Amino acid sequence: MEEAELIARLNRADAMACLAAGRTKALEYGLRLFIATHPAREEVARAWQQLLAVIAEEHWKASPAIPDVLMYQAGIQQVLEVLTGQFEARGRSPDPSD
Repeated sequence: MEEAELIARLNRADAMACLAAGRTKALEYGLRLFIATHPAREEVARAWQQLLAVIAEEHWKASPAIPDVLMYQAGIQQVLEVLTGQFEARGRSPDPSD
């Protein structure tokens, strides 16, 4: 592969990474809104805790489709920690509709 081809390929990969980061950030904001406004916060928090176990089991496996499994796992872990913090904070906040 020539240098120009490598540079073009790297530029496409960089663009795809930026696209994925933007999509992820948009989803994060949507989930934060869901967490902040959901009326059944205890049920959602319970479901979240159950889902964490499934996520850990399913996504901590190596996959040939993921070239850097450690970065993939670090990304998942980072977002899970942020969302778990949001659920926990929402659980401590008084419900304005009470």
